[in-house]
Amino acid sequence: MRQENRFILLIFAFAAVVILAGVGINLLILSGSKGAELAISITVNTGAAVVLALTLYCALVIHRLYSGRKCGRFSLGLSLKLAGALFPVLLFMAQPLKVGRDDVRRVLIRLNNEYVYSAKYAIEGKDIMLLTPHCIQNSSCTIKITGDVSNCKRCGLCKVADFLALKDKYGINVYVATGGTLARKIIKDKRPKAIIAVACERDLTSGIQEVSGIPVLGVYNERPNGPCFNTSVDIRKIEEAVLFFMGGN
Repeated sequence: MRQENRFILLIFAFAAVVILAGVGINLLILSGSKGAELAISITVNTGAAVVLALTLYCALVIHRLYSGRKCGRFSLGLSLKLAGALFPVLLFMAQPLKVGRDDVRRVLIRLNNEYVYSAKYAIEGKDIMLLTPHCIQNSSCTIKITGDVSNCKRCGLCKVADFLALKDKYGINVYVATGGTLARKIIKDKRPKAIIAVACERDLTSGIQEVSGIPVLGVYNERPNGPCFNTSVDIRKIEEAVLFFMGGN
């Protein structure tokens, strides 16, 4: 089963829970005395109907997106907010339904990226931040680059030299963070107008949800040696994101 279908399965499971909860609440209310309980029942039914409609709308947008059909910016934005709101619940439901958590995360990241790509930007390189994890640096390297990435000697053993080449070419700012706390501090201190974030699915989803008011494009890192150790990334995807934010295709 493809990841978007697994995500939609979780959405339908959530919808089923809402329906069952609504039925249960109605039975409890209607078993009591009439009067104010009827008004409560109507309110519960209305709320459940709204939640169901929004949830199914989100599922429809995701299906269209993964089917290669165009989705409007409003639809993408609304679905992103809905998926973000449901995200903790969907992660909780993923394990008993045997859905991989990274499958859920990938759909949220795809929604976010498509929403960002649905707008047009013309941002100078100096206002674009490339934020990468420390595990991208080769483990045998003894040079500290978290404080200043320009300390890199560009030996070519990892992708940091390629990041600096993009910095030289486009004037972007490159930062390497040891974790989420440092990443948040860098964003708060530097206040970029756009962010290109390289990380695993878990860190990308948490970062995307925590950053507000700044467009973020997430790029998955490659983990040929396992998680958090000598990771890599497709530099072409980074450059494409830079060009997009600068107003290119």
